[in-house]
Amino acid sequence: MELFQPFFVHNPMKSIRRTRTSGDKPIQDDHPCPPLIKLLAIVTALDVNIFPLTWRPALEVLGEGLTGSVSQSPLNAQVAFAFKRFNPLSANVPGCSDAAWLSSGYDALLSEIIALSSSKIYDHPNVVNLEGLCWEIRRDSEEVWPVLVFRKADLGSLDKFLSFSSADWLSFDNLMAIAGDVAKGLLAFHDCIHGDIKPENILVAKSYKHQGFIGVKIADLGHSSFGDVDDEVKLPKSEPWEAPEYHDRWWPLEDAKRMDVFSFGLLVLWLLFRNESFPTDDGVETKLSDAFDHRNNARKALQLSKKSGAMLTYAFHLVSTVSNINNEDRRRLHLVFDLSLQPRNKDRAPDIRLLVDILSQGNSEFVTAFECHIGTSNGLQASVAKDFSHLAEWAECRSCSENAAFQLALCYTFGFGVRADSEQSRKWLLCSGKNNDDLNEALRRIKLMKPRLSAISQLVNLGFEGQLTSAYDADGILEQAIREYQAMTAARLQAFGPEHFLTIRMNNLLADVLCATDKEEEVVQASEIYKEGIRMLDKLYGPKNRATLVAKTGLARAYINLRLFKEAEIVAMEVFESYSSESEDDVALRLAALCDLASIALECGKYDKAIERGLEVIESGKEHLGPSQANVMRAKSVLALAYFRSGLAQEGVQLAEEAHKEKSVALGQEHPATLRSLQDLATMCTISSEWMKARNAWKEYSEMIQKLGFTARSILIARSNYAVTLARTGDAEIAVRICEDILSDMARNSKCMQEDVFGTKANLAIAHSYQNAWHKAEPLQREVLSFFQQRLDPCHVRVLLSLQGLSETLYHREKWDEAAEFASQEIRNRESVSSELDTDKLDALTRITRSKAELQKWADAVPQLEKELMWRKQMAKADSFDGLIATALTAIGQLHAHKREQAVDRIGEFFEAFKHIGLGNEYLVEQIYAMAAGAEENGLLEEAEECLKLALLCRRNIFPGTQGPRQEADEKRVLELRRRLGKSTVLEEIKLELTSTLIKRRREAQKQERP
Repeated sequence: MELFQPFFVHNPMKSIRRTRTSGDKPIQDDHPCPPLIKLLAIVTALDVNIFPLTWRPALEVLGEGLTGSVSQSPLNAQVAFAFKRFNPLSANVPGCSDAAWLSSGYDALLSEIIALSSSKIYDHPNVVNLEGLCWEIRRDSEEVWPVLVFRKADLGSLDKFLSFSSADWLSFDNLMAIAGDVAKGLLAFHDCIHGDIKPENILVAKSYKHQGFIGVKIADLGHSSFGDVDDEVKLPKSEPWEAPEYHDRWWPLEDAKRMDVFSFGLLVLWLLFRNESFPTDDGVETKLSDAFDHRNNARKALQLSKKSGAMLTYAFHLVSTVSNINNEDRRRLHLVFDLSLQPRNKDRAPDIRLLVDILSQGNSEFVTAFECHIGTSNGLQASVAKDFSHLAEWAECRSCSENAAFQLALCYTFGFGVRADSEQSRKWLLCSGKNNDDLNEALRRIKLMKPRLSAISQLVNLGFEGQLTSAYDADGILEQAIREYQAMTAARLQAFGPEHFLTIRMNNLLADVLCATDKEEEVVQASEIYKEGIRMLDKLYGPKNRATLVAKTGLARAYINLRLFKEAEIVAMEVFESYSSESEDDVALRLAALCDLASIALECGKYDKAIERGLEVIESGKEHLGPSQANVMRAKSVLALAYFRSGLAQEGVQLAEEAHKEKSVALGQEHPATLRSLQDLATMCTISSEWMKARNAWKEYSEMIQKLGFTARSILIARSNYAVTLARTGDAEIAVRICEDILSDMARNSKCMQEDVFGTKANLAIAHSYQNAWHKAEPLQREVLSFFQQRLDPCHVRVLLSLQGLSETLYHREKWDEAAEFASQEIRNRESVSSELDTDKLDALTRITRSKAELQKWADAVPQLEKELMWRKQMAKADSFDGLIATALTAIGQLHAHKREQAVDRIGEFFEAFKHIGLGNEYLVEQIYAMAAGAEENGLLEEAEECLKLALLCRRNIFPGTQGPRQEADEKRVLELRRRLGKSTVLEEIKLELTSTLIKRRREAQKQERP
């Protein structure tokens, strides 16, 4: 966020505590300062990073405490983030009002920030590292809640880690090392108590560089307190980890430290001996871990044993009797338990220091892994402005209200959280008791501010990509967002000038949103904004500054949207070459640029180059960043599309499935990148005719975006695509109903574009075709083709699919001339994109040849049939059923042209191919009869006889048990041909000869097909 004059808060560094002379009331200000303003004042004073971002949930909750919950998802395998949100509802604590819960939540958060910002704790290897603060804005209430950003552990909390670890990691030596690391982390709190020591607050990590090395970090400092000897603190109750003397009152600091010591002793006992038996009052033995995990008789016995001293006796017993402990460890553990598990507070060690000396096993080193899914938002600024407005009207503290009024005057001057408004600015300036000179001086100081890129650079280095535009699009407020960003940009331009980093940053955000509209004029506007931003950033910070390179990346992506691929590649290559291949800090950014280059190659149809670049990103990314880094996963999706579009459909679909599964696990099913990968998978399966997979994918996608509250337009489009897959998988009637309902809904929804309506009409036509209702499909397809031809490039996929659909429908309606005409147009359009052969071109040519044959236009048909046969051989599809038909039709055409020698060759090829196909269908039999007639007419009696005998055999197998006039006439024709050839005219001998010949040919074919 943009920071202006710091707002003054009374005693901002004071922790929540009391002195022994202050009575029962803790030392807190009765100052009515809104918690958000107070928080911002404190974190500013502590110089805590404030990320200009908002948090969105990416994965499941890892764990919940009294004040917050933690979510994680991997970004890369070396360094990443986790986010601690604070529970917003008072319902979590019975009898607690909303105001009290809000206050306690902020107090806990402030305690945690203050503790983690201490010089003794910050960067301690065994305490979680606070990276900064970001924000969560509730969709339902628009409330702003702070979210703590940590570097956290990739193996979860200690209890979860031990539940799923292999036996190798459960060795006694390793567990002792973990206990020592926990003690070292707690030692950092020598002048501060933790207040809530338990396995859920101990996080475990492994080093990515040092395979298998385990370390731990202390977490959840929401109940930590600093203080002097005379201070008192309040502690939470986390049963059964609390000390036996616990009750809900204020504790002297030295007593609270000894309570931490007892909780640590319990933790060590549980860690080392959790699988040992624990006696209960009813005589039933259970595992010690069960006594900690479940509220049962074992739990009751555990609580009683803490107070009676039996717990200490039990610990001594385990140390003495468990067999896998060496004598030195027995001695050390005996001392640890003796100093920590005493039932009386004063008999324990005064703090953790002595226990550290006893348990120390050397330093622990580890690196953590998480992922952030956060995006910039104006909501936080709006909340700050709102809080200033409330405070400015507080009558009991004149200086506070005047200070807040001055902040509001600044807000209205340059549009911070509100629309810039000079009248409102003058109003609040007057209320503040200050004048224009004061306002101008504040603006001058803001103009002198320099951008703090370190915090956001950490995220970018980890492959962070904001999901801002995706969120606006999903919420259906993209156009509104453009208007808001235009207003904010204009306000900053007026206040700070065009070259100030706040103006440039807001301009680039506006360009990002404009690019997401897919409207050419707005994307062109975005590209101009990027170019101007690059010019100024280059002038201010240099061509290789991160901000300059980020703007160039935006420009490259704008060029992609405009299909200016050459320009996009030039810019993206500049970005790629600006990052050093030697610097580890540049690895993620370099790979992100390379991934952009792979995407550009994909869009340009340079599939080999896209595959090469995608593989490089994946291999290098796995080596340096881990398989779950954002750009590694993005590259896998690009690679899947490159495989698919290059003709390797099976490999593409398989890789797309892998990419989607990985993103589902790493980012969560609701993450925009996961949803995009699911949409890509559904589209690939649709195009490659894997209809059941496509059906399942579109169903899942449409249900997911409906659940997430995507725009009605997005949901209707997904349902429309789902309807197509229903039609293709046998539910055409349902598909028709869905498409008709969607069209009705679209007619009522002003957000739906004409492209959406005509896309659904195309899908409805497909559903009709699967009902053989060709007369209903044809008018829809003509309308759809006309619409897309008027608006899109001839080689656009929607135009090509429209030509294909209409041609197929016309063929089935026996409108042969038009079917051939539209199929020819489809081939020409496809040839303009790529000269490579593919199934779509072959299918279009097949419709041309069949239509010409039906029209008996053999002079036109034969050259096209020869071309079809050549294509089929090149694509290894010559021995298919359609290839057999093409061979027969070619022979018929050549016989019509009296090209006897060529016809004989084709008939021979037909019989050779027939061995591999089977007995065919009635359409094939008709072509065999036509070959027989043509051969007889050309005096090729041998070929005519062979064709007639084969036709007889096929008919007998297709229509068994029937003996109609057609078959009798054919038998007479065969006998007449054989008589003319001087062969036997006994019919049964002919049938036997034919059957044996066919069997012989089949056997020969089977031998050839065997490896």
